Amino acid sequence: MGHSAQRMNAVQTQDKPQADETPTAVAPQAKAPAKARRSVPFWASLSVALNGLLLLAVSIGYWKPDLVGLSGPAPVAVEAPVETLVEASPEPKSLPYEQWLDILGKEAKAVAVKNPDRLTVLLGDSLTLWFPPERLTGNRSWLNQGISGESTAGLLKRLNLLDDLKPQTVVVMVGVNDLIKGNADETLITNYQKLIDELKAKHPKAEIVMQSVLPHGGDRLTVDDREQVLKVSNERIVQVNRQLRELATQREVKFLDLHAVFVDAEGLLRSDLSTDGLHLNAPGYASWQAALQTFDQLALKQAEPIAAPKADAAAEQQADVEAEPKAEAIAEPKAEAPQAEIPKVETAPTVTPAQ
Repeated sequence: MGHSAQRMNAVQTQDKPQADETPTAVAPQAKAPAKARRSVPFWASLSVALNGLLLLAVSIGYWKPDLVGLSGPAPVAVEAPVETLVEASPEPKSLPYEQWLDILGKEAKAVAVKNPDRLTVLLGDSLTLWFPPERLTGNRSWLNQGISGESTAGLLKRLNLLDDLKPQTVVVMVGVNDLIKGNADETLITNYQKLIDELKAKHPKAEIVMQSVLPHGGDRLTVDDREQVLKVSNERIVQVNRQLRELATQREVKFLDLHAVFVDAEGLLRSDLSTDGLHLNAPGYASWQAALQTFDQLALKQAEPIAAPKADAAAEQQADVEAEPKAEAIAEPKAEAPQAEIPKVETAPTVTPAQ
C-alpha cells in the first residue's frame, strides 16, 4: 500500500464515529488542520521558467529561424584540419573505438595549439557525433568529441584528451547507451558525478552544461538493436533525467532539458525529428541547434567586447607631453574669437548693393 493510501485510511479511521458517540462529537474531528503548503525552491522555479522560454524559442526558431538568430554569424574557423581528420573516414560508424580515440586525440591537440576564443567542446555519443558542423553557429569555436556508442564509463576514461585545451564551455550528452547496455541507474549517475567533478577540477573556468537523455520512439523504433532499446522504458528515462537535474543543481553546473523539446504527447521521441526512433534527422538537429542557441543567450556567459589595445606607460607619458602645447594653442584662439567677429559685422554693408 502506498504512502498516500495509508494517509487516506488514517483520515477515514479518525472521521468514523464510534458506536457510543453522538454525531455532534464527530464534527470537531472532521475539521482537520489544513496541510502546510510546500515552498517551491527558487532553483526549481527558475528552471521551469527557463525551460518554458526554451520551448517557446525552439518552436519559433523551427518555423521562423531569423527571429532567434539561427541565421547568425558562422562559427569561428580553426585553422587546424579538424574536419579533415573526420571526413577521411568514409563510414564513421564502422570505425573501431580505439581508432576513434586516436582521431579525437589528434583533433584536440590541433585545437590546443590554436587555442581559439570561446572554445566549446561537445562530449557524447552518436547523437553528438553526427551533429552537422554547419549548425554549430554563433560566436564560438566548436570541437566535437562525440563517439558512436559512447557510455558514461567510456567518456570518463577519455577526458584526459582535453587536458591541453582551455574550453569556455563543455556540453555533455551521454547516458542512453548505459541504459541500453543494461547498466543500473545508480551507475550512470555515479559516473556522471565523476565526469562533472573531473571536468571542474581540470577546467575550473569552464561552464559545464549537462543535457538530458532523449526519449526513444517506442514501437516506431527501426534500429538494429530494437528489442534491447525497448527494454528501456521512456518512464525510466524521465526518472533518470530527474536525477541528472538534481545532480546538476548539487554540483552547480548548467542543465539543458532537451527531453521536453523532443518528446511528443505520448512520451515518445517525436517522429518528425527522428530517422529511426533513436537518432535525429535534419529537423531534429535544427531543433537542437535552436535549443543550444537559446540556452546560450539565456544562461551562458556572453562574449566580452574587444577592447582597444592599451599603450605602454612610456608611450602614454609621451602622448601627454605632446598634448599639452596643443591644448594651449587651441585655448588662445578661443579668447580672441569675440574680437574677430567685429570686422565681419562692419563689412556686412558691402553686400547690400548686390541686393
